[in-house]
Parts: sequence; C-alpha cells; structure tokens
Amino acid sequence: MILFILLLLFLSNLPSFAVKIQQKSYKVNVDLLLYPPFGIISNDCKSNPNKTSCSGNGKYEGFAVDLFKMFSERIPGFEYTIKESARAGTRLPLGSWDGSLGKLLNKETDLVIGPIAITMERERVFQFTQPFLTSGVSVMIKKPEKAKVNRFPPSSFLMPFSKTTWLFICFAYLAIGIFYSILKAFPRNLNIHGRKKKSAGEQLITLAFFVFTLFVFGVYTANLAVILQAFQTVEVADFPFQSLTELVRSIPRIKVGVVKDGTTANLFKNQNTELTRELWRHMIEEDTFVTSYAEGIDRVRKSKGKYAFILEDLANQYESNRKPCDTMRLGELMNRFGYGVVLPFGSNLTTSLNLAILTLQENGSLKRLESKWMGEAKSECISPKDLEVKPMSPKDYSIEFSGIAGIFYILMAVLTLALVVVIAEHVACKKKKTPENEALTA
Repeated sequence: MILFILLLLFLSNLPSFAVKIQQKSYKVNVDLLLYPPFGIISNDCKSNPNKTSCSGNGKYEGFAVDLFKMFSERIPGFEYTIKESARAGTRLPLGSWDGSLGKLLNKETDLVIGPIAITMERERVFQFTQPFLTSGVSVMIKKPEKAKVNRFPPSSFLMPFSKTTWLFICFAYLAIGIFYSILKAFPRNLNIHGRKKKSAGEQLITLAFFVFTLFVFGVYTANLAVILQAFQTVEVADFPFQSLTELVRSIPRIKVGVVKDGTTANLFKNQNTELTRELWRHMIEEDTFVTSYAEGIDRVRKSKGKYAFILEDLANQYESNRKPCDTMRLGELMNRFGYGVVLPFGSNLTTSLNLAILTLQENGSLKRLESKWMGEAKSECISPKDLEVKPMSPKDYSIEFSGIAGIFYILMAVLTLALVVVIAEHVACKKKKTPENEALTA
C-alpha cells in the first residue's frame, strides 16, 4: 500500500520533473574581438572606466554585443560573460593556434565572436554556427583632396532655358510678327503731315515686344551667369584607381598591404589568379604587411595616398564613416564569406545558436542590426558618394516653361487687346464720316 502511494506521487510529479530536465542552463565565457563595429568599448566607459555601468558586459557595445543580447532573449537559461580580445588568432607551424582561437582550443573560453570568417582551415579545427553576416574584402585608401576644374561645354549658352521654353519664345516672337503684320494691313488715318498714323493697337504690340524682350534677356543673362559659375567651380576628386586591375597597375607608386597571416592575407596567398599573384608578390617583396587593422588604417592616413590597405569590407565601411573622415572604400568587392560564432567541436550550444540565428534572419532582426551599426545613418562623415563627379545636365539649370509662363500669358493678353483696339478703331472710323476720314488708304 505504501509502495502504491509512493508510485502515485512519483507519477504526479513526473511532468514537472521532465520540464526541469529540459530547461538547461548555459553559463558561458565569450571572447569578444575588439574590432569595430563588432566589439567596442563604449565612449562613457573610455572616459570613466570606474563607472558602475562599466563593469562586466555593460562596458561593451557593438554588433556582436547586441547579437548576444538577442541570443539571451531567445535561448532559455543562456547567460554569458564577455572577455575582450585583441585578435582572433592564426594557426602556428606545429598545428596549435594563438589568440582567442587558441584559448578556445585550450578550453580557456567557451565561445569566440567577431569578424571571424568561416574558412576551410578553421572549420577543420573549430565548429561554426550558421553565418550571421556576410561580407567580403575591399580596399581602403586615403580620401583624395578635391580640385577645382573648369568645364564649359559649347552648348552652355543654350542652357538658361529648356528646349520647351526656347520653343515657346520662338513662337512668341512669331506671334508678335504675325499680329503686327495683320494690324498694319488695316487702313489708318493720315496725320497732319500726311503720313499714316500708328494705331493704338500697333503701339501696344510695339510696347509688348520691347517689354517681352527685356524680360527674356534679363532672365537669360541672370541664369547664364549662374551656369558659368557652376561650371567653373566643379570639384573633382582625383581617384588613383577604380578597380583591382588599376590598383595592380599603380604599383609601385602605391604600396598595397594586408594584415599578416590574417584571412585576407590567406586569400591572396591561396588564390591562383594573375592579379592576386601579382599583389601577393608585391606584398612580400615590399614587406607591406601590418600586424593589425589599427596599424593598417593608421598607415593609410599617414601615407598621403601612397598606401592602400586591403581589409574586410564591413570594417572598411565602418572606419571610413568615422572621424577624422579621411579614409574611404574604393573599388569593387573582392571575394565573399560569412561570419559565424566559433565553438569547440561537440558544443551543446551549437543547435540553440543556429536556431536563434535563423529566427533573427527570418524576422529581419539581423538586417536591422546591420543597418544600426554599419549603415550610412551611423556615419559621422559626408558620404564618399559626395566625392563622385556628377556630369552637369541642362535640366539641372535650365528654366522650364512653367517658371516663366506668366510673361507669355501677359503677352497673349496684350496681343489680343491690340487686335480688339485696332478693330474698334477701324469700325469707329467707318461710322464717322468727316473730311478728315475720307483720306483713307489701304
């Protein structure tokens, strides 16, 4: 009987017991690579490191920090402690690894996150999650100075008015000529000297002609002056190259470098194309390698345009949109790869993280996070697009017909009034039979 009661108690508590088994707890140490915009020490904590909010995870911000906050919201029992790291690490000659990846291999940390590309060499040793971001490789150069050039095409004298406006101006003068000819055909009175007198209608048309001409000429000259000034002050940026092919042709005038033993260096080392071989040979011969992104970016800024640094595109865009705003991304994107969270083989977190990443991709959270940290809205500088030379179009300066339509409406009204006045004069003259009006001419 006692055994039966105990059995009933066990069965009644079985569901809650099963739930407790399913609710796993994850307390992990995360190595965060301090590569903007993935991992950054917040400005408040830089200026006041002893601040209460700057202890623990509150010290850091960036794409990866926000991503882990999202993980903790979607994975039950997920708790993490961030530890900063300066570099991901590379494979050493004897097969071991240094940096954060070496710590992960030696079980000194549980996860590594940052701009760590998923490569074949790394996947042989470590386990990666689904890519949470994709990027590529691009070139950073020092932003060139703008130079003023004069550009005055022969057709500039036609630019003050659009084609439609010029057409209406021609029609206006044609209409004035036709109306004047019609009015001259009406018989007119002789003045005291025996000459034909100008009717009030003809005088109105003459006045309209001069007023219209003065208006058109004034608007034309004023807008032409604006156009000439605009052409004389075009600012052009002298870009040393626009593609990888042009970059190779710029050697040795421009030196090209990468981070030594990094993902980008391995890309040039292992790819077997003529351009990459030429660049790799140049890097070795000139010893243009640097030890970190910071060193490479600093070298670009001090090189006066004589050094180009090839790095991962997201880092390139981020740095180019930060003060002092003297670097920029140039040329096409080379190669493409994904970034993933790095774990040791057999980690029980892999499935949970993969599901969280897929959820964030499907609901658009990763895209919004990318826009927050890497979009132009985050820029502290003028966009590099502002340096691009945009050819001047007549449409940018030409005055459309709608802009001066009023003067045409006034001209039409005056011409109509002149015609009415002449007709009225002609009718009045016919009705009035006096000796003075008998001397009419055709």
